[in-house]
Amino acid sequence: MQTTPKLNMKNIITLSISLMIGLTALAQDNTTVDLSWKIKTGDTLIYETIMEEIDTSKVEFEIQFEELFKAFSSIIDEDIEDDKSKVFGKETENMFKQLSDANKNTKLQTELTNSGKQFIDIVMKSIPMDTEESIDADTTLNEMAEIMKNMRAMNNGIVLRGSVFETGGIHSFWTKGAQKNLIALLYQLPSQPVKVGDSWSLDLSLLSFDQNFECDTANKVNKVTLIELIESEGQTIAVLQYDISEFAKGIFNAPAMFGQGGSSDMTMNYSHQAIGKFSIDKGRWISYDGITEIHSKGWMSSNSKKRFSLIEK
Repeated sequence: MQTTPKLNMKNIITLSISLMIGLTALAQDNTTVDLSWKIKTGDTLIYETIMEEIDTSKVEFEIQFEELFKAFSSIIDEDIEDDKSKVFGKETENMFKQLSDANKNTKLQTELTNSGKQFIDIVMKSIPMDTEESIDADTTLNEMAEIMKNMRAMNNGIVLRGSVFETGGIHSFWTKGAQKNLIALLYQLPSQPVKVGDSWSLDLSLLSFDQNFECDTANKVNKVTLIELIESEGQTIAVLQYDISEFAKGIFNAPAMFGQGGSSDMTMNYSHQAIGKFSIDKGRWISYDGITEIHSKGWMSSNSKKRFSLIEK
């Protein structure tokens, strides 16, 4: 004959504590939070914005000009043929490098301003650093630095302009694709309350081809997930994980000119992985750190890795 075990006071206390912990964990799992920008009307939130190449020994950029020249090879005379590798090869590659080197003497700053219209204005500026000693004596590089300086002066140093609603969605639907993508990656928030485990997509499209590209294989992932809620210094922090990637493979057909044309295989893979910590109470990023990688093969080949970070000032 079986007997029912007796519960003493110690067992009752242990059982009660276990039950309370279980109910607390369950409550946390079901807690919804509202991720929205909380910037007072007239105030401006400023972030130092890091967008820099990393692992620069592996950064590559190459355009297959040979394929492009197939499109109009019939009108290239011998003199141009002899000089084309010089004009369109190393000199072009060097120009890209010189522009990049000149641009290293600037830093980026993003200003988020609430003008009282229920959306947040976003302006990213390129700010020159003190470069008197850092600019190389090379004449060409100095010329490139001067070009970059003049370009900044023409638009007051503004390199990006857009807006998001206070509730998180993209407001500036008219912004050009590349700039809209950047706004989405760094400043778009879910428009609805979310709980741990919930995922949502961003309003972006990273790859862009025209009618000259025939795609045979493509896939994409567009997912941001709330992976954790933590308490830190009296604040509730939402930890967000970004998993964004787009892949396309196919044939690029060079435009036909004067009866000539050409085609080549082309593959492009664009990915962005990041972790962001957003203060529910303050309505702003505490930190945002991500890595973007671009790999492409074919008519235009590239291999680059870039770090993205936001640091509140």
